[in-house]
Amino acid sequence: MFEFKFGTTKPVKLIEPITEDIEEEVLCRSIGIVKVKEYSKSLYNSDEEVKQYIKSNICEMFDRCLNDRWPKGVSKIRGLAACKKLGPILDELFEEMGIVSETQIVNLTLTPESEMRIKELQKLYIESVNVRPGWDHINDHMLDGPGMMYKPNVEPKFYPEAWKCPKCGDRKNHGNFCQSCGTKRPEDKAELAPGEWICVCGAKTSGKFCWNCGRAKE
Repeated sequence: MFEFKFGTTKPVKLIEPITEDIEEEVLCRSIGIVKVKEYSKSLYNSDEEVKQYIKSNICEMFDRCLNDRWPKGVSKIRGLAACKKLGPILDELFEEMGIVSETQIVNLTLTPESEMRIKELQKLYIESVNVRPGWDHINDHMLDGPGMMYKPNVEPKFYPEAWKCPKCGDRKNHGNFCQSCGTKRPEDKAELAPGEWICVCGAKTSGKFCWNCGRAKE
């Protein structure tokens, strides 16, 4: 029917997992595009009324999505991956309000103060553990989230073979999503043994933590 851009009018509070045992309250802002496909005529009188309703309540909706409906222990600021998760969660919330939509989150960033706080906590955590060469003892979002530039000075002992993105043609991808356009990596046809799983770093592993990078199983 119609689409429009929206943004959080004020920072939204969220609880971000730093490690398995450490969480921190931070503030973030977001920009997105919502495509309204259908809405209840008994609840809304016009397209403009739907648009204004969403814009007026978007901060409250983000709060409910990020703090009530987000999977526990999963990072909320991990760049493109977090944006892809948030869109469908917002659509579920809109549907409960009589609006059928398709939402795309373009940007999800920390406020400067929260970004600085996250960096401080990451640094303190890295300094507090005995970093084993070849291991990243931090969550994924600490490496590639919006504004997250702190990374331990260690090199992984395993680096998966690069794959070509079927959508944009980028040949230098190593994770599960294309670094240029965000397209998901084509499914690996190799069969996994019981208990095995593929980590975001590309390594086939088993147990609760990746043998290569130390990340927890999602």
